Amino acid sequence: MTTTIGQESRTVLVPGGARLENARADAVVAIDETEHQRRQQQRLGAVTELPILHSLSELPHGLPVFFDALARRDQERLVRAPYSMVDFVADGVVREVRPAADVVGVRVSTGAWTSRLRRAAEFARFAPTMAVLRRPPTPEQELQADYFGVGLVQQGQPEQVYLEAKPPAVSFAPVQWLFREHAYRAWLGERGPAAQQRRALVDLLDSAHAVLTDEQDLHAAGESPEDDVAVAQAAYDAAFEALEACEAIHAEPAIDHATCVDEDTDEL
Repeated sequence: MTTTIGQESRTVLVPGGARLENARADAVVAIDETEHQRRQQQRLGAVTELPILHSLSELPHGLPVFFDALARRDQERLVRAPYSMVDFVADGVVREVRPAADVVGVRVSTGAWTSRLRRAAEFARFAPTMAVLRRPPTPEQELQADYFGVGLVQQGQPEQVYLEAKPPAVSFAPVQWLFREHAYRAWLGERGPAAQQRRALVDLLDSAHAVLTDEQDLHAAGESPEDDVAVAQAAYDAAFEALEACEAIHAEPAIDHATCVDEDTDEL
């Protein structure tokens, strides 16, 4: 299944807009204006439940599919889905919703080099990803980044690109749709009443990640006790959860997606 955003789109930088299970990074996000406006009219925010995205991915956008041809689990999920996601016609069902955003780039700028590269490599599975450096990369760093498909750019005016990021090899899948929905939710948070609070939490998360990676490196070198790493990890986890809560409360229109969640445990 392949899905693209509409032609009417604009690109914005969203701090902390790229999200994995326990990691954040800045995202360059292309907003599908048509789908965004449709969701606003229908009071539908970001769709961040992987089970319903799995079922929606079974349907082509805008074309009817015989309802009886779908697996029973997909039928049950679609029946419980908000009406603005699907439309039931005659003997079929039509998917109305599509990704409201696409992540066209990710920028990882915090943490020691090893940690930064490892985190960038994770994001590179979903979008072209650049590791941001304060000084020119060493030949070893260029080789390591190229191996993982990660680009390298040095901060400055203008920025200096040393290595272009490679496009992700994975084709569009439900987990990538979820990645896009998290970016869309982050963008909604940037527009909402708690935008200033959200940006402060993004900065706090970046600082907590820098401290955590420093403590991990010191511990690996035998210069820091494990307890200090645990404290730094707890601070990072708390900042991550606070940012998640801020976005969930302030970025979503008043619609309950809880009915879409079932026993599936897949996570991004």
